[in-house]
Order: sequence, then C-alpha cells, then structure tokens
Amino acid sequence: MNAKNPSVHSVDVPTDDPPDPDGGSREHDDEGLEGSAEPPAADADPSGPLPHPLDRVWFHPSELAAFIATQPRPRQRRDWLVLTAVLGVGALILTGLLVGVGSSGGGPGPESIGAGAPLGVAGGPKATARSAVVGIEVATPDHPAPAVVASGVALANDQVLTVATAVAGATAIRVATSGNKTSAAVVLGVDPVTDLALLRVHNATLNPAPVGSADSLDIGSRILAIGAQGWASAGTIVSLRAMTSAPNVGKVGGLLSIDLSAENSADGAAVLDSSGSVVAILTGSERRAGLALPIDVARDIAAQLGFVGRAAHAWLGMTTDDTSDGPTVSAVTRRGPADRAGVRRGDVITMAGSEAVFSERDLLAILQRRKPGDPLTLVVRRRGGNVSLDVALGSVPTTTTTTPTTTTTVAPTPSSTTKAKR
Repeated sequence: MNAKNPSVHSVDVPTDDPPDPDGGSREHDDEGLEGSAEPPAADADPSGPLPHPLDRVWFHPSELAAFIATQPRPRQRRDWLVLTAVLGVGALILTGLLVGVGSSGGGPGPESIGAGAPLGVAGGPKATARSAVVGIEVATPDHPAPAVVASGVALANDQVLTVATAVAGATAIRVATSGNKTSAAVVLGVDPVTDLALLRVHNATLNPAPVGSADSLDIGSRILAIGAQGWASAGTIVSLRAMTSAPNVGKVGGLLSIDLSAENSADGAAVLDSSGSVVAILTGSERRAGLALPIDVARDIAAQLGFVGRAAHAWLGMTTDDTSDGPTVSAVTRRGPADRAGVRRGDVITMAGSEAVFSERDLLAILQRRKPGDPLTLVVRRRGGNVSLDVALGSVPTTTTTTPTTTTTVAPTPSSTTKAKR
C-alpha cells in the first residue's frame, strides 16, 4: 500500500483523517518505505524531553486562530513616545553641530539684529557699549526738522565721535541717547581724510564706550556693529588692509572691511569684538558691506580734533600702483619726503620698516601706524638690485604738486608698533 511520510517528531498531530475502525489511533506505516533505514534511536525512545508543541511544520486552522487571538497587542503609544524622544535628541545634536560650524572660521554671513534684541558675540558685549552709542540728529536749510542721519560713539562724558559727512552743512545738531533724550551738540573738529568729526554735547552726561584694540582682530573674526535707533548687525572681518579714496585727499588705507547688514544710519556705529569692547568706528557702509576705522586710529584722531580742531597725517609724497612686479612708484612730489630720500619713479617697494610689502594696500596700512616726523626705511628694487632709502615722513600739506597723479595720504595712528596683518 502507499505509505505516508513519517512525521518530524514522534508526537501525535491532529489531522482530518478518519479514525481507525478498530478504535485505535492511526500510526504512520514506516515499514512501507522501500530502502529506508531503521529510524534513529531517539525517535523510537519516547523517554527524552518532549519538543515544544509549536515546533512543527503544520497547524490546524483552528490552532492558528487561537494562537493569534492570544498574542498581546503592540504598545503603539510607547513606541511613538520612544520614537519622539529619539527624534528630539537627534534634533538637539544637529542644532549643536550647526552652531559649531557657524562659530568656525567659515562662519555665517551678516545677520541683522532688530532693536531690543539680545546682543552677543562669543560671550556678549558689555551693557555700557550699547549705552555709549547715540543717534546724530541734524537739521539743514533744506530739512529744518532734525532727523537721525548717523550714529555716534561716546568717548567721554561730553564728547561723541561720528562721521564728518553727516554733520556737513548742518544748521543744528542734536545727540539722541538710548533713553530717547536729546541734547544740543557743536562740532569741535572735522577730519576729511578719515571722515571723522568730534562733537561736544551740552547738558548731558554720556557713558563712555569700553575701548579695545583692532589688533585683536583677524580675517574671519566675528564682530557686532551697534548703531542708532537700536540697529545692530553681526558680521565678519573680510580684510584688515582695505583702502578707499577720499575726495580732494587721495587714497586712505588701513581700514577694516566688514561683511554686515547695514542701514542708512549705520555710519558712525560702534564695532565690537567678542569681549564687547569697541575696536572700530564704521565710517562707510552699504547694504551688505562696511568700512571701519580701527579704534586705535580713531582715538588718536579724536584727541587731535579735541585739541586743535584738525588732525595731522603721515605723508610720503609719492603714489604707487600695483603691477606684476609689486607696488611701483608712479609719481613723486617735488621736494617731498620721498623725493628728498631719493625715491624714483619706477622703483618697486619691497619693504617698509621691518615689514614686507606686496601691494599698495600693504604700504598704506604700514603708513597708517606712523605719524609725521617718524623715520621709515624703504627698500626698493631698482634695475635688478635692492636699494635702502631712509625717509623722514612729512605731514600732508594743504596743497601739493604731484606729477602726474595725486598724492597718496594716509591716516596716522599712535606711534606704538603693532603687528602687521594682510
């Protein structure tokens, strides 16, 4: 007869087969298997441990239904809570990574900070920095009602430094403090080279700004600019040796170029470093950029304006142009400092003092830290050789005769030596 295959285990499994006519259970007929060997001793001996009831290859449908019905329901609420917690921790970690990237050298771009917003750069500026920043209100013949046109920084209890262009042609000047109080002010002096003006404020006691030094800055340093009417903007130092041209003056160097988000009244604002100290005065700004004069220079200018009403600037009496060879002398003022030292047209400036010169902006930045009367040794390359020339720096005259181009002028700083940065 045809035999059925043996079961995997020697345990009776319910089937749909009809019962045995003799009343016994039907067993598998192993003898009908041709060529089969004797079953293993373990299968023949039922004394061993019984297998698990579910350890089989076939189940009756009724068993499956009973098994499924007895399984516990999944804890969906708990799973969602665990998933939410994991996602929350991941978001915190991602936020921390983004903050870390933002504080690195390739940090974020300019960020405008509205009035009343908390201010801070790596620890936050001091509260006195904000209280030292004022608004400059100016009335003119065309606009008799005073309006805020610029910012200013208090350097003394009754003195404010601002931009000269803001007060030019003013019929009345008022200073607006952070407490919305205004006081009349007069001009003590104006410097057209650096575009700074020093004001004396009447009947007001101002909070002088905490002053630091621009020497603490480097390319990529994060700064905070604070101006009038609550304006503030975080930014990044792009260049430490930027230059510009001043009307009727010439080229001015040694400026800070800053990537920031500016407003109309931003000129004259305070530029703070990470400690909250004022390190520069914003002297020119556009929507996404600004030029600032290092506070080391600005304080010296302010002292001269307060004492004599004008500022003296170191002067070489020559102009240079950047060429493939380097900064090349294109004009020399007759009987000027460079002329008396023996500088010639076509000379390539390679050294100024102890610092290497690679471009015109390098030379202007070096000159900015000098005063009239200071000695300065220039090394020039001439006809394939190097020539050392000792120059006694002069003071920018009221009128000069330079051929064929205008004379370069630069802003002075205190005579202390500072490190050069490109």
